[in-house]
Amino acid sequence: MAVDALVGSTRHAPRLQTLPLLAAGGCVILGGVAVVAPAAAVALVVGVGFMLLTFRSLAAGLALFTLLIALDDIPALQSGVTLVKLAGGVLVAAWLTQVVRRREDAQSLLGERPFLSAAAAGLVVWALASSLWAQDQGVAISSALRLSQGVILLFVIYSALREPKHFRWLLGAYVGGTLIAAAFGLASLGSTSSERLGGSNTNPNELAAAVLPA
Repeated sequence: MAVDALVGSTRHAPRLQTLPLLAAGGCVILGGVAVVAPAAAVALVVGVGFMLLTFRSLAAGLALFTLLIALDDIPALQSGVTLVKLAGGVLVAAWLTQVVRRREDAQSLLGERPFLSAAAAGLVVWALASSLWAQDQGVAISSALRLSQGVILLFVIYSALREPKHFRWLLGAYVGGTLIAAAFGLASLGSTSSERLGGSNTNPNELAAAVLPA
């Protein structure tokens, strides 16, 4: 057994030696990016941190993703390619990795709730099929693709929430993020011509739809 342990530690030694080199290389790249575009460097650090967190704990990644959705209503954080879209891609990738590995403690909506899974998939198929008779085929397909994203998120949520504390994380992130978005709306209320709470670039109806369930 001692010989096996020695052989195992020898096998892992090169891998451990490469970690400092990779970390040093990453710091050099990050430093170069920070000189040219500091905002991009911050986004890179946040993105890498979110990726590591999500692949380690799908529930924690889902909670942070929920927070980002709420904060996406803040005009200062909006951009062409939002953090929410990138975070959503990372979240789905982490979920697919968990499905492929078939972890023993993993929950599968398809395996445990086949009728619900079939109904969700059928809804997406029906939405895509509606483009055949829709007046504007492009709008119908775009709406169906947005619907499919919500259906995929349904599968992710079912697999991520394995314990009561995971559900509390999700609720806490949603309520906290919505409160922050509402606070920014209150702060910008006097600077706009509208008398409704919404902010400079936020639709008051969309903000109300988020605040009500929160």
